[in-house]
Amino acid sequence: VLVENDHKPLEIILKKSLDDAPLRLRLQRMLLRLQKYDFTYKHKPGKDLVVADTLSRAPHLTTDPELEKEIYCYVHMAMINLPATDDMMARFRMVTEEDE
Repeated sequence: VLVENDHKPLEIILKKSLDDAPLRLRLQRMLLRLQKYDFTYKHKPGKDLVVADTLSRAPHLTTDPELEKEIYCYVHMAMINLPATDDMMARFRMVTEEDE
């Protein structure tokens, strides 16, 4: 499947690996979700995209329990290998609980 999009930075992001250090966790989760698909990405300027990508603006309200489990395992693995002090880990836990 060929995916054409006018978001140029996405081309660079999709070439990165999951364990790339400067890659934010949000982007790692996105790449993790995309791994199950076989697609090729091509940047195309917005003026050349004839059909508007309205589906990209529609929220997808369903969740995949298996994917959520995989993401949880990956995040847990990242946390175990995170070089942080006990105080920093306690702060991470507190801030994470506030997010939920």
